[in-house]
Formats: sequence, structure tokens, C-alpha cells
Amino acid sequence: SVALGGEQSIAGGDYSLIAAGRYNKASGDFSSITGGYSNKASGLYSSVSGGTGNLASGETSSVSGGETNEAKGTSASISGGGSGLASGDRSSIAGGGSLQALGKGSVALGGERNIAGGDYAVVVGSLSKTASVDFSTVIGGNTIEDSA
Repeated sequence: SVALGGEQSIAGGDYSLIAAGRYNKASGDFSSITGGYSNKASGLYSSVSGGTGNLASGETSSVSGGETNEAKGTSASISGGGSGLASGDRSSIAGGGSLQALGKGSVALGGERNIAGGDYAVVVGSLSKTASVDFSTVIGGNTIEDSA
């Protein structure tokens, strides 16, 4: 484990790395944080590239930046934005605020307070929209919910 330039940072996982930043913690084995402030990489092979208050807790999960995002699912990823939660395995979020990608392979792109809840569901843009049915897509339109 190595903390190269991180001030008051801890590289505690086996083979973990902190390259820069402040108050970062890489506790997962083979995890890394390349910069930012108060980020955590706790999942096996997880990474946080920057931003503030981000958490990569899923195995092979990643957060590229933004603020207070959490990549919780296995191979989940978040590419910026704020207050995002990618908890589905292989789920992803790009930009926006308070987005959630909860289903397996689900995607939430932009907008605010949108939820991709079904497996392989997609929500693009808009405000407070939900795609809760598996394989459903909402593009800046109406909410789709399972009626069963």
C-alpha cells in the first residue's frame, strides 16, 4: 500500500494506492484514489478518481468525480454529478443530481432525482422520473411503473 501525495490520507488495503488529495481512504484490496477530498475506495479493485465525498464500495466499482456519489454494485460506475447511487450490478450514472441506478445493468443519465429501478432500465434527462419495469426506458417523458 502506498500514499504518494495524499495529505492525511490512508492507503490501508493490500496493494492500495492514494496518489493525491486530502482525507482520502483506500481500504479495499487493490483499490485506488487518484485525488480529491474525503473520498473512499472500500471495494475490492475499486477506484475514485477525484471529487469530494465519493465512495466506491462495490467490487470493481468506480467513481470518476462529482460530489457525494456512491458506486455500490459490482462493477457499478458513476461519472460525475452529485448525490448519485449506483447500487445495481453493472449499473451506471452520468452527470445529473440525486440519480439512482438500482437495477442490474440500469443506467441514469442527467436530469434530477430520476430512478432507473428495473433491471436494464434507462432514464435520460428530465426531473423525478422512474423506470421501474425491467428493460424500460424513459427519455425526458412520463414515469413508467409496474402495474402488477
